Amino acid sequence: MKKNILLSLLFIEAIFIANAQIKPGGVSGSVLWLRADKGVTVDAENKLVSPYWEDFSDEKQGIELFQKEDGGLESLVLKENGVNGNPTVYFNGKVALKGLEDKNYQSVFAVYSANLTTENNSESTVLSIQEKGVTDYGNREDLAFFQTYKIGSNSTPTWLVSDGVNSYWGTRSTTVVDKATGFHSCFAAFGNVEGDMVTLDGGLFSVLTRFVSTPSKEGIFYVGVSVAGTTKIGKWLEGDIAEVIAFDRLVTDEERYKIESYLAAKYGITLIKSSSSNPVKVSGTPSYNYTYMSSTGETWWAGESTDYAPYSNYIAGIVRDDASGLMQSKSTGRIGYSLDKEGGILTISNGSSFAEPEAIAEDGQFAFVGATSDALDETESVRVINDEGKEIACKVLTRTWKINMSGIHTVSLQFAFSSEMVNLLAETPKVGLLKNGSEFIPLEYDEENMTMTADGIELTTGDTFTVVVDYIDKPQINSTSQKVCLESTISLSAVPEGGVWSGNGVEGNTFNALTAGLGEHTVVYTLNSMSDSIVFTVEESITPEVVLVSNTTESEEWDAIVIEAQTVTGGESPLFQFALDDPEFVYPLDIYSSNNVLRLAGYQLTEGVHTVYVRMKSSLPCVTQELATAQIEISKTATGIVVAQQASVACFPNPFDSEININGLDSDKDYIMNFFSSNGELVGSVVCAAGQSRIEAPQLSVGVYIVQIIEQDSREKVAVIQLLKQ
Repeated sequence: MKKNILLSLLFIEAIFIANAQIKPGGVSGSVLWLRADKGVTVDAENKLVSPYWEDFSDEKQGIELFQKEDGGLESLVLKENGVNGNPTVYFNGKVALKGLEDKNYQSVFAVYSANLTTENNSESTVLSIQEKGVTDYGNREDLAFFQTYKIGSNSTPTWLVSDGVNSYWGTRSTTVVDKATGFHSCFAAFGNVEGDMVTLDGGLFSVLTRFVSTPSKEGIFYVGVSVAGTTKIGKWLEGDIAEVIAFDRLVTDEERYKIESYLAAKYGITLIKSSSSNPVKVSGTPSYNYTYMSSTGETWWAGESTDYAPYSNYIAGIVRDDASGLMQSKSTGRIGYSLDKEGGILTISNGSSFAEPEAIAEDGQFAFVGATSDALDETESVRVINDEGKEIACKVLTRTWKINMSGIHTVSLQFAFSSEMVNLLAETPKVGLLKNGSEFIPLEYDEENMTMTADGIELTTGDTFTVVVDYIDKPQINSTSQKVCLESTISLSAVPEGGVWSGNGVEGNTFNALTAGLGEHTVVYTLNSMSDSIVFTVEESITPEVVLVSNTTESEEWDAIVIEAQTVTGGESPLFQFALDDPEFVYPLDIYSSNNVLRLAGYQLTEGVHTVYVRMKSSLPCVTQELATAQIEISKTATGIVVAQQASVACFPNPFDSEININGLDSDKDYIMNFFSSNGELVGSVVCAAGQSRIEAPQLSVGVYIVQIIEQDSREKVAVIQLLKQ
């Protein structure tokens, strides 16, 4: 059974302007355009069947299969997720494609991957041209792309381009030997009197820039095989082709930039900047404009600019470009000529879910990211403030990513941890994202898949980020600065444990005041290059002192009042007792205890001014008196609740268990429901969304609770209701 694989392009065409003609990079005049994501006809096994592969160029050529005579019945196969989420057509070394019309080919682009360890004598053809009317012309091909792998002492991967008369070879360094089978974008232009041009992944070949050739002749194209006359058929491709684009004219440099940008964005190919050391063989060799651009000329990535040049590695882009038929909502950045999966660790996805990327809403919207070239085992330590307001020390990769975007604000990121990065993790991994060098976002490490995913990250153009491979909280001493007696010995403790104490009078985990002597002494706790400190003031005799601080001095009916007793003269174990409007403590609110916090609720007070008292017993042996006292005034104001409004809001059942029904709230407004215990402590909060009439109650123990209802936007207090938890 046949099926026409259009994949995501069905959606793309639906959103394009009706009957609009898409063109590669928005460039008109193509005579061949094969794209594996559109127009491939396959059977139930994904094998190509007639009409095989539709030509989407302006010429609309017919195509047929071309097989080895001894190959038997073979077919090409569609891989639906061949490269960067896009499909490719797999060639098995026994079958190719043949055009049915003679055309002139002067500018050709191809995205392909050749398997260089096959029986093809280490040579695979991407495209060749058989000259019109010629049936046997020796070793001459009008146009051919080869990727070869030379076995022996020189195993450097080599690319060959021939203009039909001469062969031109370009090599990369031997460091990419094991990655030579990666996907590449290749371009060649022929018949230019000023010298022809060949690029690989956007960069000019390292051993040539331009070469002079004869004008290309008309002929039939073959994809996946070299056709040098009927007696010289060979060098069959075993590998994948994602896209082939050809023109019967020389494209301009700007047109080349657009098409190479389109292919790079679509297939996750990082364009290579041409080396200035390339030999100039003819005058007029262009300086490559290392800029990714849209079909309309808008800049996606300004690789030549001071701001972005250091980040022009492993570039990945999500982008919508309607004129090119491009909708890339997820992309992985790979280095250009080497498929370095260990290096290209970042995948960017549009929207708030990495697993389910959103279609890009409008034409022209994009987000491109690129990285510095730092190795993945190089780290540095950075101190930041986490979302709890605590200082932490982060071990981060020195490799940093930068983003350029337009129209897109929320993206999701996934980092595939390399073996070097895994070696940097703690036994229990603590990872995260560091944004702009200061904003820490904690994340989870997926040990099974060796990934870290950040869903729904808000970014703007120019933001930078890197991976946190470990972090620890800044150490915090469990006590505050205080006065101590000369004969005092104070136990020292801090979190996290495992640090080192230092300072006058420090002996292990204790502070010996007699050893330190009279005066002020700073004691420091250090852990992982971070520290906290307190000051001990050693005196021969001390007058105890205590002060009261409150979170509010004016309370309404449902407000929580928190009053704290603070002292620097209480020693290690002071005792506190509170009283309300009772300076003589005839009827204290509690007995002496180590609890230095009093919690009240506004409904426990009558209207007017109230005074809270505290008295403290110091544990220091050298105090001049037994007790220290303090007081603070709290004003209880009118409730401000209209009785009719209060009566109109009802909560049931009462007693409640796990759910509470609410009647009487405005269905167009959101509310917050605060739950207070009988002693005024806030023990839970729940949001009641607009139109919601039932909430899940917080986890509470059995008892009486006061529920305060507040309008979320205006913070207006609406009602207070007493409920019983059963």
